[in-house]
Amino acid sequence: ALFSRLTHHADNIPLEAYILKAQHLYSLVSLPLVVILFIPALWVSARFLPDAAAWLFRGRLSRHVLWAGLFLGFCTAIRTLGPAAGLLVGVYFLLKAGPKALPTLLVYLGIGAAAAFLVWPALWTAPLHNFLASLGEAVDFSWDYKIAFAGQLYSPADLPRTYLPVLLGLQFTETAMLLAVAGILIGLWGVFRGAARRLDVLLLGAWFAAPIAGAIVFQPTLYDNFRHFLFAIPPLFILSGLAFERLAGWLKRPSLFSLAVLLALLPGIVWGIRLHPYEYIYYNSLVGGPAGASRRFETDYWATSYKAAAEYLNQTAPQGATVVVWGPDYIVQTYARPDLVVVKYPNPPDPLTVQPDYAVLSTRDEIDQTLFPDAETVDVITRAGAPLAVVKRLSSTLSIYPGD
Repeated sequence: ALFSRLTHHADNIPLEAYILKAQHLYSLVSLPLVVILFIPALWVSARFLPDAAAWLFRGRLSRHVLWAGLFLGFCTAIRTLGPAAGLLVGVYFLLKAGPKALPTLLVYLGIGAAAAFLVWPALWTAPLHNFLASLGEAVDFSWDYKIAFAGQLYSPADLPRTYLPVLLGLQFTETAMLLAVAGILIGLWGVFRGAARRLDVLLLGAWFAAPIAGAIVFQPTLYDNFRHFLFAIPPLFILSGLAFERLAGWLKRPSLFSLAVLLALLPGIVWGIRLHPYEYIYYNSLVGGPAGASRRFETDYWATSYKAAAEYLNQTAPQGATVVVWGPDYIVQTYARPDLVVVKYPNPPDPLTVQPDYAVLSTRDEIDQTLFPDAETVDVITRAGAPLAVVKRLSSTLSIYPGD
């Protein structure tokens, strides 16, 4: 009824035109309205919490709030889940400082929202709507490839709930896992005993456990191991510090403690050297290292080994050779000789206009075994026994499509 009263030409003008006009007006009004409402909110806070307001606007604290709010906004613009960091900070501040933290938190969150709006152009037309749409897309991101997990290939929708916990147990060094578990147990012991660090340990636990538990329960789109949850990993290393602290108390001599620290770091150092520049394919001995994880779990999912494949072709391919690449062909294109013709393997397969001389294939999804199975493999890029990519020489008699 209201729409009919406001629109006198609705029979002749498409509904979409009214929606676009409303969205445009919303984009013009929303930010000034937030600013206008923010001012009385500050006044109310100052009126009822005068001590907190005076504390907030002391020079040094206000600079800290400004920088913290800016970083919250930048974090939100980079990752849609960024506001969760602000929630963690807000809960911690409220529990530590009580009601007098409210004015500071209002300013902190306001600066964060303004910073996110300014550096995230997608929010300019409809901030709240576009943010929620981005959050929904992040949770249900479209991913068409298969994911190797425990020797099986899964679509993202069919991944078992054990996906994240298993990978977290396999992709840290053994010493890191032991220290993290010991630190968690020490922290829990302190929580039950009412130690001074109770709040710190509980917040660190929430930082790690909440996103992991949320992923297990709600099963958002997951792929490429746990790289989307790297933000939840720092608490494990912070809690490991509790184990180091207890260890330092047991080993009175600094030399012994230094030796213990070196032994804890040694697996990561050794494997970092062995796997360079593919350190992210690391798996620990529970699965047999990278070699044991190969083809059972994801390894070089970013195809960084394609650079080495391009360098091999630069040395061996004849002038003007054509190279077909499965996946990120731009990596090979970036490092290949200028005379080499790099084309992307079509997905879905469409006829190529040229007959390729070489193929660069990833071991992901068993692509190196399903594409051009009869072609000659002339180079394999490996690390620690794990094949990452292969280069095949193609003949004119070979079909470039599986099943032909």
